[in-house]
Amino acid sequence: MLEIPFITNLYRKAKEQYLLTGICITIIISFLSYIINPISIFYPGDPFIDILLGIILGVLFTIKSKTQYESPINLGIIVGIGGGILSATSIALFKFIYFMLNFNIIPYGLLIFQIFVDFVIAILIGLVIGSLIGFIYFRKQKLKKSE
Repeated sequence: MLEIPFITNLYRKAKEQYLLTGICITIIISFLSYIINPISIFYPGDPFIDILLGIILGVLFTIKSKTQYESPINLGIIVGIGGGILSATSIALFKFIYFMLNFNIIPYGLLIFQIFVDFVIAILIGLVIGSLIGFIYFRKQKLKKSE
């Protein structure tokens, strides 16, 4: 099989720095999904599904790449909340710049409220999804040890 050295080295570095890579995956997937995805649940332009997708993929990568002695629950919570907050920050910056350039399509108070709700949603999703996926992998780990 032909190996591409750049991709091989990039993947090896990503596996070594799995916590940072998981957070970066969360941010990139959430932001790109927010720009592409037109589906909203709570209000027009909400990033609920986008942040959810990013956090799931980031936490899964981190937990699958962890060392043997680290707790998957702690890693899931750290990546979920950290990635969620940074994803909400990137989306908030995008919203703010977009609405500022479009000459007041939305009142500033409503924009600030939407950004606040985005942060609350991101923290809650990060906490719930990170701890849930971490708990699932923790149980898998316990069952493997007991066999």
